[in-house]
Amino acid sequence: MENAFSFLWLPFLVTLVLVGIHTFLGRYVLARNIVFVDLALAQIAGLGATLGFIFGHAVGSVESYGWSFFFTLTAAVLLAFTRSWSTRLPQEALIGIIYVVAASIMFLMVEKAPQGTEHIKQLLTGNILTVNLQNLWIIPLYALISLIIWCIRNQMESLGAGFKAWIIDFIFYGSFGIVVTSSVAIAGVLLVFSLLVIPVSIGKIYFDDNRQVYLGWVIGTLACFFGLLTSYFYDLNTSSAIVCSLAIALALAGIIRLLKNNLKVGFKKIINISRVILISVLMISAIWVIFYPKKDHPLIDSIEFMYPEVRFIYLNKLEKKIQIDVQEHSIKYKKRVEDLNKQENDSRWKNEQLTEEQLQNVSSFLKIYNEMIKGENYVLREVVGRAKERNRFYIAAVFFLLSGLLLPFKYWRELFIKVKHSHLVKKWSIHAQKKRINKS
Repeated sequence: MENAFSFLWLPFLVTLVLVGIHTFLGRYVLARNIVFVDLALAQIAGLGATLGFIFGHAVGSVESYGWSFFFTLTAAVLLAFTRSWSTRLPQEALIGIIYVVAASIMFLMVEKAPQGTEHIKQLLTGNILTVNLQNLWIIPLYALISLIIWCIRNQMESLGAGFKAWIIDFIFYGSFGIVVTSSVAIAGVLLVFSLLVIPVSIGKIYFDDNRQVYLGWVIGTLACFFGLLTSYFYDLNTSSAIVCSLAIALALAGIIRLLKNNLKVGFKKIINISRVILISVLMISAIWVIFYPKKDHPLIDSIEFMYPEVRFIYLNKLEKKIQIDVQEHSIKYKKRVEDLNKQENDSRWKNEQLTEEQLQNVSSFLKIYNEMIKGENYVLREVVGRAKERNRFYIAAVFFLLSGLLLPFKYWRELFIKVKHSHLVKKWSIHAQKKRINKS
């Protein structure tokens, strides 16, 4: 645990700063109904960083930050005009257009660039675990921006037009763009957007005043703490783990709010909603497996992923043997791929660069083993698909039965009463009674 504290205290401090500034700004973003402005500005910042990357500047460098800031400031000028343009087009539509165009241009630029995929991944998820003391320069910067936004908060709430309104909007979008540019370089687009929207949304569920920001700070801090610990102990991507923690916090806040007024009614609503969702999923899965047995089935695949033994229920002896062989070969190939990746990572870590020939050999072996893994998975999919096709009606019957069992008892009772008093049942009952009389 001491190692975890020494490794995570600085990333946690940075996430505290990010939660503070983005929750504060998120309140004004939700109030102005411009939720996707963060994504748009983050994408514009990513476009600038991508252009700097193509010109040879490393991600996170001063030059890369300069490119991002220039593009973001240009976008802020455009966004400041969106209020006046929104008389004919919704402001959110204009923001969405800016986001889509920026994303398309960025993908076009990195499509042919070396390590383009890694660059996209870096922009989306960042790497908050690699922060150092030099990154703490964002604290005074964010404090200054918070002060500026606080000073113009009353002017932002007015929906006036003209040059003064444009100046206020430009100050807001420009300051917001500086925050987004700095945060994306550290935490990535996904985490920045989540921190902007989710904590303050949790606060908005319960309060309509400044307390929504305070609650957002508390919940956001706790979610980031658990996300960091989860990513550390389970070796997961940190930004993605924090985003999932925030999403779980939002879901729990909604459930608690639902249960707050009337516990009994709240539980009943949750049970009814869960029942409807489960019945719908089971019915759709049953119909899907009947008509498309060889296609992907999210419910069946999820069950088999958690409990692989379930698949043996509908596989015959030969298919079971094929599956076992495929799994053994896949494990062997994956182990070799992990060994090769470990060899390359160790050489980088120890500063022992591999020769060009060694790198080519590692790359070739990786391609070969990955193709072998794909081949084994293809064989397994074909075998399982044929087994599903052969047993599709039995699988669908199980899903229909489970969905029926999830129905409340009162529906079964009403159905029984309707069947009991139906015309066909009465006719059959009279016919059976006459038959017994004739026999007697």
